[in-house]
Amino acid sequence: MCGRVDDDIWAVGYDREASRYHQALERHRADLVKTLDLTLSPLFLGQLKNLRQAAFVSFKAETIAGLEADDYNFADVVGRARACAERRFVDGARETVVVDGAAAWQWEEEFRLLRDEIWSITVQLRRDETKKVVDAIEVRNEQSNK
Repeated sequence: MCGRVDDDIWAVGYDREASRYHQALERHRADLVKTLDLTLSPLFLGQLKNLRQAAFVSFKAETIAGLEADDYNFADVVGRARACAERRFVDGARETVVVDGAAAWQWEEEFRLLRDEIWSITVQLRRDETKKVVDAIEVRNEQSNK
């Protein structure tokens, strides 16, 4: 019985000492996470910007290539290119994001900017397509009137 009491006293003392070290470890870990967040956050934002630009360039290239085909549907070409660019961005952003305590990095703002850029180029491409169709109709009308 005496040995059991000594074991219990030792266990209580051990738990008390361990909790002190655990608290210190948690403080050091929090400091490390904060330092890493401050150091790596600008790099993460730069990576997101590069990822957004790469996704936008691929959207433009894929859309223009699709519109150069003989038989195409504008909405389908733009829809496929948009989905591919957005998927590329989201996959890359999710690979690089860190979510740990205070270091909760957000990529949604860059994604919104990508969507805005895609929308603006889509509007311009739609205008160009409309002009191309109108010009083709005018050429046909001129040819039929001769």
